Amino acid sequence: MGRTDDTDQLYSARTRPSTAAVRLGPDPSNTADTVGLIRSPQPGAYEFADRGHPEDRFGAFPDPVEGDDVDMTAVWAAYVQEASAFDQERFTRWSQRLDVQLLFNGLYVAVTVPLLTETSNLLKVDEPTRAAYVTNTALAVGTILSVTSATLCLHCKHWLEGYKAEGLFRGATERAESIQQASRLRQYRHEGLQKFLLPYILDAIPLLIYYSLVCFAVGLVGFLWGLARFIAFIVLGLCLVVLLMHFTTTIVQCFNPQAPYRTPLASFLYRVRHRMSAPKGQSRPRSLEEREMQDIRAKEAELDSKAVQWLKRNGRWAHTRQMGAAAEARFASSEKLGYEGDILSGSTCV
Repeated sequence: MGRTDDTDQLYSARTRPSTAAVRLGPDPSNTADTVGLIRSPQPGAYEFADRGHPEDRFGAFPDPVEGDDVDMTAVWAAYVQEASAFDQERFTRWSQRLDVQLLFNGLYVAVTVPLLTETSNLLKVDEPTRAAYVTNTALAVGTILSVTSATLCLHCKHWLEGYKAEGLFRGATERAESIQQASRLRQYRHEGLQKFLLPYILDAIPLLIYYSLVCFAVGLVGFLWGLARFIAFIVLGLCLVVLLMHFTTTIVQCFNPQAPYRTPLASFLYRVRHRMSAPKGQSRPRSLEEREMQDIRAKEAELDSKAVQWLKRNGRWAHTRQMGAAAEARFASSEKLGYEGDILSGSTCV
């Protein structure tokens, strides 16, 4: 079967995490910003659009569909492209998160160790008070949790380096066998991440940080309790307000994916809730991202209409605002909204 004009222009396109541009067809002036397979000058072939990525060394690949046959060389080339972009975005996000957590743990220990040194004097008297025991226990446990979190962060960074996301396809050549072997290695390691629950570990690390903060609050209140109970009550009230706000913004994500309060802890709690409450034999979204996409599919027409209204109001250029107004008028005059209309099929709006 022959390919349509649209698929002749574009086999696939995927933007880098650092840009929002997607090229819908060959655009020689923008090849540095888009990763994709585009029609090459050679008939019946595709090549990588982004010059500078490791996969660009593979050059041009045949059209993946010729008649009833599937060219596996093009399939593995597409796998290289998609897997490279997926791993790069995912591992960059994880690495940045771990760096922030390491920095926070360092600051936490720098604050709590001097305070623990000071409060330990309360245990040196003949009859330590209950507040002294609570204070020192809470601060000591919080410090241990923070150090444990920092240790896990370091381990996770080493584990991610062992995956070698950026170098998995670096040794592959233009031969289909080498590309396929590199794809097998990447898939093997990717399944290992899921099998041994590394994403869950990464999402659970913030729990240790939050527990250490609770311990710090308890220790601080206990320390002030023996000195000035009025101040201790004020600090306790502020801590409870912060705790309630944090709990509310975290838990709301488990029930409404549109809430903007997404954190690693919210993702972790959603997965736990899914495992505990999902009925056997009934399919449910396993992650917040899947739940979000399910919600989007249920509101496609509404979101399309509001998107062109936003473009009409907020477009930076008069031409784009005119396009938004024309699309809005076409949506209003059509009984059936969504991607089946000709607005998004490539026709001109203005």
